[in-house]
Amino acid sequence: MVIHGIGKGKLKKEIPQLVRQFKEVHAVDNRYHSQFGQGATTIQFQY
Repeated sequence: MVIHGIGKGKLKKEIPQLVRQFKEVHAVDNRYHSQFGQGATTIQFQY
């Protein structure tokens, strides 16, 4: 799992679009996460 932190929002839209192109990406989520706070993007890989 990759966790991308909170910033100014530039990468918030770009990262999910980019990583969804890879077949190894199982899920991309951007919402409140109890461990990382609001706006953290999580990317889960399948292999």
